[in-house]
Amino acid sequence: YGRVQHVSGLCGKMRREQSLDSERCQHVSWIVRGKTHNTLVIAGKRSTLRGQWKDVNGLRKDVNGLKWRKMPC
Repeated sequence: YGRVQHVSGLCGKMRREQSLDSERCQHVSWIVRGKTHNTLVIAGKRSTLRGQWKDVNGLRKDVNGLKWRKMPC
């Protein structure tokens, strides 16, 4: 487990799915019970995506029923 990179790609994917502004979208990681989870900070507010990334090398992971994947640089 580790920090997910390519934040702009992740935010771009989320914008298409949930109509979010990628410019106000920031991705950070936080650790709960020894696992790295993902928190998406939108317009200064913390919105938790419940579920951890299984792989930090670009593989998809279900988070709240949505398919996420890291985009290439």
